[in-house]
Amino acid sequence: MKKIFVWIFALGILSSLIQKTNFEKNAVKSDEYVGIENNLDEAGVFSWSLKLFDDEFYPSAVSVLKKLGITRIYQNIPMDYLQQEITSAMVQRFASDGMEVVAIIGEKEWGLPNSDKEWVYKYIDLIADYNSGIGKSNPIRKIALDVETYIFDEWNNNPKEYFKEYVFAMYNIYSYAHKAGLEVVQIIPTFYDTVDKTLFKILITACCDEVSLMNYAKTVQVSSIKQEIELCRKLGKRVETIFETQPHSADYSVSEKNSYFCDGLPALEIVRDKIFETYQYENLYASYHTFESIYYMVTGENAD
Repeated sequence: MKKIFVWIFALGILSSLIQKTNFEKNAVKSDEYVGIENNLDEAGVFSWSLKLFDDEFYPSAVSVLKKLGITRIYQNIPMDYLQQEITSAMVQRFASDGMEVVAIIGEKEWGLPNSDKEWVYKYIDLIADYNSGIGKSNPIRKIALDVETYIFDEWNNNPKEYFKEYVFAMYNIYSYAHKAGLEVVQIIPTFYDTVDKTLFKILITACCDEVSLMNYAKTVQVSSIKQEIELCRKLGKRVETIFETQPHSADYSVSEKNSYFCDGLPALEIVRDKIFETYQYENLYASYHTFESIYYMVTGENAD
């Protein structure tokens, strides 16, 4: 009963917040838009490569990142690394070149009903300890949640109910992270607004500080993110459109339909610019998935 009460209470409060949002106050009018050049210089990249912790590899890595205008690294940081100087040294190197490091974490089970979230809370605690200890000079201020609960068959059988449980879980994690002094980036697909519009608005309004969209379907990349961008515009939140750059792989559902690995960066940049020009939102940015593949696209060499 307690959980149901909390959920209903949250729904009421958060729905009110959405209704009170003033679109005119936060919208950027087209005649005030200064161009996409500002957005081009502040892109992000997702990395699961531990090579970025290697100080000898750093000059090669940062050369590629600067060519792409990268200012944010979404880095998977193993839990034990948060207690090692190698992490503070990595964050320091990137900070010296104007790039922030965001810790990316996520297990698809976290959005299931009654799922065990002990690991994520422990991870957040370790980041807080890192920020007050060995990382005090260069703290990690944000975490990115990549929780793809929709992959489960149970979700497909009852999407609205499972979406509700997912949003409730994200709200709890978001609240815990904020108490630890961390901001939260939600990494989400582009179809949540079609599952339940109210829950979608609650997710964007009250479960994150920023949004990163897995906008991978190339034929609809401009149109598929309209609702997400307009809601973020109303709320004044940063939003990213992620581009897939991995090699084609049946195991990971990566193909010519969603990846620019074979098309090349010029083709990707044409679509990216079209998205920026279409929406003209000052807090809309691009991001690339992943560092390993984008590094190869630029250099013709493997990162590992």
